[in-house]
Amino acid sequence: MDSMPTVEIWNEDVLLWFPMVTSLRSVSEGTLIGKPTVPWFELQRQLINDADFLFWFAQYPRKFEEFIAGMYHLDGWTDVILTPQSGDYGRDVIATTYGSCAVRVLDSVKKDMKDRIRYRLDTREIVSREEYIRRVSAKKENSQP
Repeated sequence: MDSMPTVEIWNEDVLLWFPMVTSLRSVSEGTLIGKPTVPWFELQRQLINDADFLFWFAQYPRKFEEFIAGMYHLDGWTDVILTPQSGDYGRDVIATTYGSCAVRVLDSVKKDMKDRIRYRLDTREIVSREEYIRRVSAKKENSQP
């Protein structure tokens, strides 16, 4: 028996009315997310059955970001944060895992056309943004009386 929940739908748009992931709480960088919801699993099923479905789905950037965040959660990342829609310095999902060493991934989710290749954001650019955010935050903390 398949343990993955499924939903019979007539129109994929209906799935986008519902959250892709559960929200646990607000954190400084966005929203800490929990488990994916039933619509997440249905969209995953459709993506498995039809790879071109990805290009339709990617037209909805926030839902696409939620879907990617859900993938990190299911892959076992300890903390998965969905960043705000604006002012996130290009980071859409932040995934962290802890163990013998901590690993943090800053993911930038991009929509593209089917016949166009998009090159990934340069890691140096992301690290530079993180350093910039850290410096601005430190400056604000130091300037307060």
